[in-house]
Amino acid sequence: MTTTATPAPTGYTVPPAAAKLLAAATAAGWRTLSSWTPATQSSGGPSLTVQVGRLGPNGRRWHYKVVWHARGCAPGRVRLFSSLASTPTTPQWHNGPSLKAIHIVISQHPQT
Repeated sequence: MTTTATPAPTGYTVPPAAAKLLAAATAAGWRTLSSWTPATQSSGGPSLTVQVGRLGPNGRRWHYKVVWHARGCAPGRVRLFSSLASTPTTPQWHNGPSLKAIHIVISQHPQT
């Protein structure tokens, strides 16, 4: 199930890497959420938060939260800003892996 909570701000689109992550998670049966946060006076521009996750056997959970931000970018552009993870082996939020590593986890643990 893919849910987009908020539309992209005028002049912005979902970056290709975020779109690929959402597509891979959806294809594997994972839950997804993408949400734009509008620019504020102190934020330096809008940001996009993408969350993908699934509940596995015995209540084990994979949850990744990846943020792209416009701070310091040309108008209409965003760049990867942060990645957090909560996994079966480390359930507390911690620094997330690369997008490539997240794709590997998704492909190794599709929702059945």
